[in-house]
Amino acid sequence: MPGAYDIELDGVGFMLVAGSYQRTQEPLAEGRLERVRLLDFYGGAGRAVQQERDRFWASVGAMPALDSQGVSAGPKRRDVTVSPAQAFVPTKRSWAFATPSAVYLVNGRNIYTVATSGGSFSGLTHVVQMAADAVDAALVGTLLYVCFAGAATVGALNVTNNTWTANALTSEYGTLLGNSAGRLVVTVNGDTTLLRQWSSSSSYSEMRIDYPARRMVSHDGSLWVVTSGSLWRLDQGGPAGGKVEASLPLSAYSDDGVWAASLQDGLYVWLGKRVRRFRKVDSVGVLEPWGPEGQTSNGACVAGGYLVCEVRNAYTGASEVWANDGRGWWQIESSTSPVWQWPVNVAGPADDADVLAGRGSTNNTVSVWQLVRKAGSTGLRDSWSVTTSLLDGGERDRPKLWRALGCELAWPDERATSGVVYVKLEYSVDGGQTWVQAGSEFGFDPALYGRRGSMAVTLTPPVKERYLQVRVSMRNITAWCPVLVGVWAEHELVQAGATRKKWRFVVQCRDGQVLRNGSVHPLSGWQQARELWEAFASEAAVTFKDIDYDLTGVVERVRVVGVRETLTKGEPRDGVGGREVEVTLVAV
Repeated sequence: MPGAYDIELDGVGFMLVAGSYQRTQEPLAEGRLERVRLLDFYGGAGRAVQQERDRFWASVGAMPALDSQGVSAGPKRRDVTVSPAQAFVPTKRSWAFATPSAVYLVNGRNIYTVATSGGSFSGLTHVVQMAADAVDAALVGTLLYVCFAGAATVGALNVTNNTWTANALTSEYGTLLGNSAGRLVVTVNGDTTLLRQWSSSSSYSEMRIDYPARRMVSHDGSLWVVTSGSLWRLDQGGPAGGKVEASLPLSAYSDDGVWAASLQDGLYVWLGKRVRRFRKVDSVGVLEPWGPEGQTSNGACVAGGYLVCEVRNAYTGASEVWANDGRGWWQIESSTSPVWQWPVNVAGPADDADVLAGRGSTNNTVSVWQLVRKAGSTGLRDSWSVTTSLLDGGERDRPKLWRALGCELAWPDERATSGVVYVKLEYSVDGGQTWVQAGSEFGFDPALYGRRGSMAVTLTPPVKERYLQVRVSMRNITAWCPVLVGVWAEHELVQAGATRKKWRFVVQCRDGQVLRNGSVHPLSGWQQARELWEAFASEAAVTFKDIDYDLTGVVERVRVVGVRETLTKGEPRDGVGGREVEVTLVAV
């Protein structure tokens, strides 16, 4: 007996009708245990609610592994302060070009080369200061052309001897530059519907396009022009010419076409406040949303087989760096301070630097990322996380008791060297607004776990919600990182069936109920019965101190699955009321 009462349910004590107590284990109308599984990470982030294909909702720092059957640590970032002779301005647009001798970086009114020390990125070396801030640049043969809109004529740097020619063309002022089969194409300043294709420093041919040019980009063996309302493909070589490949929505935003890039069979462009992809499907051009959206974007580049772009979050304004592997998008960074702008491809000279971007607003501050693993330089970030979609067990409208969650890890190759990597599981029932850690953080050491491992945590008490999100995080990554190949959550549908420990008894609910210690129950008979009905109506797991609690000290977790009330004496016209309530409980 638990003190003065026979039993306690949800913190309220009750007295039982003698001989009515039963404790059994029988099949009840309850659901069997099932698991929701995330086993395929193909396509990257963006699936808010789990549907026909396994994909997750969000990640920071995770990248695909084992051909997208898993995810692991993404590219390592280094924040560097450089010190060239003329300051690098992180807020100004940058362009980068690889030549046989060096990687050249155009930023503001300066041109630099990438410097290394011991194979690692060590800074920038100043090459030349120009007359004004660059608005576009293009490498044609051994000449790196730079234009300045109306501030200066088009200039060129000879990359074989680093000599600068301020007026490289015949008094040409340009706003965009491109390389069409080894010939320079310039959009004329003041009339960006007029293109000039230069065959020498003093000879050119012209063509007119339908809308003002926004960006030039090399794609599928040709130079393409993104305009305010169309997409042009220019002929290779010879007189300037081309054709319209697609009509585009008329530009409505000032940053439409702020960048364009080519990856695999797609031409990617920032248009209408999001990344869009143009490609040919059965010889028909298709422009489709294909990437992150946001308030604005500050540049993109292609490096290491990835399209890397910066986007300001549509809701928070945070600076996000995304990478597309041709299958889906992966978030590399997210931060409100610092912010990044104008990423460029600087791969080649330094083992630990494939992409460089301006960081913050202080001169000479940059970040570099290593996208590709190299001998002696693993290039892994020290922490990352993956957040699942809203898991619903295939029955989005029904409440569930979430009982356990876990993850599976495997690295069936030689990536594991030494060092402990810590893995943490968390869950959220409010769409990711708040998170609860499930169990303890666990350390995986390849010396102990070989090439696979797993984590499983029981949720006590079970969590009653329609949706559950799971977040897996890893930290302390140096030379290696496990591959996350599966995430699961175990659940039971409420009122759907299982075999459980079960109780059935009749509760005496009387006014002035005398307890075992001689005191009187503080609740009336009607109030006692109401407590039982409210426990039933809540469908939630409640505490239960059984009739032998004084011997066992065990507090059970149960749900009230059945209530039947019998009125044994009228309500208190005569001062006394009486009821008997038959209650059925099931363990959870």
